[in-house]
Amino acid sequence: MPETVLDLIHKAVAGDHHAFARLVDRYGGSVYRRVARQVSDRDDADDLVQDIFITAFTKLNQIRDHHKFAGWLHAIADNVVRMWHRRVYTQLRWEEMFEADHRSSESSDDATILHITL
Repeated sequence: MPETVLDLIHKAVAGDHHAFARLVDRYGGSVYRRVARQVSDRDDADDLVQDIFITAFTKLNQIRDHHKFAGWLHAIADNVVRMWHRRVYTQLRWEEMFEADHRSSESSDDATILHITL
């Protein structure tokens, strides 16, 4: 008889890493597809899926309804991807501000040089 999700969760919580690996095998494809729809880069998607399953593993003992494991896992996926988007957006904004500041200081240096040479 195949192991149920409940069996695998109980075993994983008890420290059976092989049981958790079977959960990853069972749900990894659906989690990856969910992430890939939200992230264009495959490497980023792979990294995020790994982060999602690490988070799930660390919080596995907190799941309330084992019958809703897939939904719980997808909620973790959505949160991890949302936080990633927030981090990427913030990083891009900082880079844009730095580049704008750098460009304005270069143009003011050019203006100073032009003024001095005249």
